[in-house]
Amino acid sequence: PKCGHHKVYRVKSTKGYKCANPDCYKMFSVTVGTVFENSNIKLQKWFCAIYLFGAHKKGISSCQLARDLGITQRSAWFMLHRIREIFTTNL
Repeated sequence: PKCGHHKVYRVKSTKGYKCANPDCYKMFSVTVGTVFENSNIKLQKWFCAIYLFGAHKKGISSCQLARDLGITQRSAWFMLHRIREIFTTNL
């Protein structure tokens, strides 16, 4: 949660979570604060893309990733930029 409170409640109607702090009560999902935030692509495709990115010896192009995952080249380009951000910031 944004306020730093550690207690949360699960909201079944939206499949999200809600902060238990009486001053906050903000709704959030598990992807908040990650590279998956604000993406309509399913997490399964993200994890497959991360695997394919790491498994290719010389890297993978967005066109090849799009063909492998069955998504558009634009979405694959977006995913590759986010994945590269993960790998470069955590080294």
